[in-house]
Amino acid sequence: MHNSTYKIFAIKIIDYTKDCISNKKNISFNYQSIQQETSVMRLVQKSDYIVKYYGSYYSRKSNTVWLILEYCVCGSAIDLMLAMDRTLSEIEVSTIIEMILKGLIYIHSINLIYVKGSNILLSEDGLAKLGDFGVGVQLTDEEYRTSKKGSPYWMSPQVVLNEKYDTKTDIWSLGITCVELVEGEPLNGDLKPKKVMEKIACTPPRVEDIIDVNEHTDEFIDFVTLCLEIDPDKRPTASQLIKHPFITKFAKGKEYLANLIKNNINYVEQYKMEEEEKKIIKIK
Repeated sequence: MHNSTYKIFAIKIIDYTKDCISNKKNISFNYQSIQQETSVMRLVQKSDYIVKYYGSYYSRKSNTVWLILEYCVCGSAIDLMLAMDRTLSEIEVSTIIEMILKGLIYIHSINLIYVKGSNILLSEDGLAKLGDFGVGVQLTDEEYRTSKKGSPYWMSPQVVLNEKYDTKTDIWSLGITCVELVEGEPLNGDLKPKKVMEKIACTPPRVEDIIDVNEHTDEFIDFVTLCLEIDPDKRPTASQLIKHPFITKFAKGKEYLANLIKNNINYVEQYKMEEEEKKIIKIK
């Protein structure tokens, strides 16, 4: 909390010596990765649908970097889902995804790839925001990248296979996120990361194998199908998807999401408290 304004901020503390085993080269690489994250965060501050970044502080004593970020009272969309002890409805998913698409439209306009997955944070005023740009990358003179960055469960086939990819890889991740929010876990969530990558590489998923098509609207099924198009050239852009009927028919806006958060904030706080207690018990 800021002493003068009493405004609450979130602090992300990164130990850049973690897992380095006194290897100075690795420590330097970790520190450069943190610098990349902060530089990316500075680039994306013009959008309301991206978590605000206020600055960073380096602690030589603890070998950590502290990132000062906007505090999103509800935590993530997954926190909300788990706190309510149910998956999200299509209307709730559509409302959240519409805002995330607006965030993606902005970052793609500056040639940035999010490459993250489901780190969607929810603010008290009813905005869904992209958070954590630790694996975000910017395209420079080359139109495509081939580095394998991101979370395996949300990786597109192009990333898994080390093929060239661009901003369309975020659309694949968006489709997996939609599945996670209505099903409770991402595609192949029961498998270990390495097995997930092998499965995506060998047998890219079909929508009818992921969700029960009889339990969802045609609009939702078509939206996810488009996101999980194997050929990235045929996969739509964020600008095209925001005009899709799943968004235009079902999304209810920030007031709807703000009421959902308000009505469930006690459950969210209780859930977070229980999760912290579990961590303490595990440490002991």
